[in-house]
Amino acid sequence: MKSLAIKIDRIAGRLTVIIDWVGIALLIVSAIVAFASVIFRYGFGESDQMIEAISRYTVLYACFLLVGPALFRKQHIAVDVLSNALPEKTHRYWELLQRVVFLVVVCVLFWSGIVWVSDQYRFGLTIFGSSTPAWIPATSVPLGMGVAVLFGISEVITSLYVAVTGNSVNERPNDPVSTN
Repeated sequence: MKSLAIKIDRIAGRLTVIIDWVGIALLIVSAIVAFASVIFRYGFGESDQMIEAISRYTVLYACFLLVGPALFRKQHIAVDVLSNALPEKTHRYWELLQRVVFLVVVCVLFWSGIVWVSDQYRFGLTIFGSSTPAWIPATSVPLGMGVAVLFGISEVITSLYVAVTGNSVNERPNDPVSTN
């Protein structure tokens, strides 16, 4: 079981690196487009709503895509004063419970996002005050939550291993295997 947990953790680490680069690229595109929009607006008196929308949507996609990697790296916001005071064995099961709850939540959000996007596409909805189809920015939700589901499954499996055996999946328990 340990080799499976290690393999899953390494795959998640590699996927994290890929998603990081995609997120960085999206944020760079957003910054360039926003800068160009300012130049066009104030330098030439031209403003295109679609250019500004691209800047917003790339940030939206980057944020939702990076939810799963944030969980993997334990970079999410946490108040863990009480949970760290728990005995070690109880704390391991507490961590597992948290991962299971996360997985359930992102599964629900993923499915709800799919339904939401399909409804927007089916009814031909557009963004208020624009001709942009509403499903374009809305797709960021099921895409990001789908990635988070993959990371949630990975975290549940590795947390289950840690809870049952009491052993860490990697040499440095606070770091993902991929950073070694």
